[in-house]
Amino acid sequence: MLDVRKKQLDDKMEENKRRQQESIESREELLRELEEVQRMTAREKVEEERQRREREEEIQAQITSRREKANEMRQIEREELERERREKEAYNQMLRHEADHMRARGAHARFVPRRRTAFE
Repeated sequence: MLDVRKKQLDDKMEENKRRQQESIESREELLRELEEVQRMTAREKVEEERQRREREEEIQAQITSRREKANEMRQIEREELERERREKEAYNQMLRHEADHMRARGAHARFVPRRRTAFE
């Protein structure tokens, strides 16, 4: 009877050890899966951060490009206005010069067409 009981206890202890070993293996597998998920999550976060930085850089490049184009357009407009101002000033200077020249010649220096006679 004692041997039977001892056998039952030994069997029960073996069963418990087997279950504990399975439990340990199951936990280890779950830990490996959890670590893998964490690595994947970390990689995904790194990838999302990289994509976010790329989008920011692209937006900054567009903003810079637009600013440069706007500055170029303003510069072209300033140059055009300056050119027009110089042309107007040159024209006004020419008019003043002509007016001064005409005043200096006086009223006698005007062009008077010659009268034609009937025989010419």
